[in-house]
Amino acid sequence: MPELEGTNVPERVVLRLYNDWHKTLEIPPSRAESLTLQTLATSDTRVPEVIVGDEVGEIFDRPALVISYIDGRPNLNPSDPHDWARQLAISLASIHNAEVPDELRPVLRNDHDGVADWMTAETPPNRFARHELGQELWAAMRDLWPGVETTGEKLIHSDYWPGNTLWQGEQLVAIVDWEMPGLGEPAFDVGYFLSDLAYVELDVQETFLTAYESAGGGPLGD
Repeated sequence: MPELEGTNVPERVVLRLYNDWHKTLEIPPSRAESLTLQTLATSDTRVPEVIVGDEVGEIFDRPALVISYIDGRPNLNPSDPHDWARQLAISLASIHNAEVPDELRPVLRNDHDGVADWMTAETPPNRFARHELGQELWAAMRDLWPGVETTGEKLIHSDYWPGNTLWQGEQLVAIVDWEMPGLGEPAFDVGYFLSDLAYVELDVQETFLTAYESAGGGPLGD
C-alpha cells in the first residue's frame, strides 16, 4: 500500500490491469474508464476515485490505472428487495443524467454497433445458434430491430448488474467495473439489469422501473 505524499499514513488502492490483448486497441480501455470516473466524480453516483490515470500503464506495458479502494461487497440477498431495487434504480438514473463532456465522447464505444452486426448477419451468430431457442430469438430480434431507437447519446455503464455494485449492509456505496462505458440508449442498461433480476429470482422489476423514472431516468422505449 503506497503512502500519501507528505504523510506517513498508508492508503489502500486498487490497481486495475487490463489484459495484453487490450494493448492492440486504438483507445485503451483504461483511458475510457479513467475519463468516465472523473466525469462521474461530481455526480450523485458514488464511483471509485482516479488516483493515477491511464498513464500508469507505461510502467506495466499494458493498459492500467489506479483507483481508490471502497470498502463493500455485492449484495445478492437483500433483506428488503424493493428498497435495494430503488437504490440501484436511482443510481442508474444519475449515471444516465450525467453531462458527457466533449473529451469523453471520442473514447466511449457505441453499444449499438455490436447488436447491429447481429441483426445484419446472414445466419444467427454462434451465441444464438448454439442455443435451442437461439434461432427464434434471433429472428424475433431482427423483426423488432428496425423500430428500435439507436440515436441516444447518454452515458451508459454497459455492464450494470448486481455483481458490479458495492454495499455496506443494505446501503449501496458504489458502482464499479467501468471498463466498457458507452454512449447510447439508457434502455440498454435497464434491460441488461432487469434480465439479471430474473437470474437471482428477485421480483422487483416494477419497483425498479418506477424508481428509475421518478429519479429522472424518463420513460423508456424498446
